[in-house]
Amino acid sequence: MKKKHNLLCICNKIQQCNCRYHTKLFDAPRELAGEWISWNGEGEPSLGKLDYENLSPVQKVEFLNTLLSEPEGLPIDKLQAMQSVYHLNSTINHDIKYR
Repeated sequence: MKKKHNLLCICNKIQQCNCRYHTKLFDAPRELAGEWISWNGEGEPSLGKLDYENLSPVQKVEFLNTLLSEPEGLPIDKLQAMQSVYHLNSTINHDIKYR
């Protein structure tokens, strides 16, 4: 039987958890990155600007890290589509800009 650990959650409350690390903060950016990775490049992407804008700066960095960890990289058409939707080049946050 797996031992339960007391973990400090993002909301600063101790909660019982079956996993060793709390990853809820990174679920949304990883899911968004997965949608971009699986997008076939045909037509307009259905991923809205709000999906990205609602992420915190730390989550945006995780979104980009997830994309960068893709073994084959991303095709230029996906990168151009991301730029047109999210305007990544205009960010002033250096952790995001130089990812």
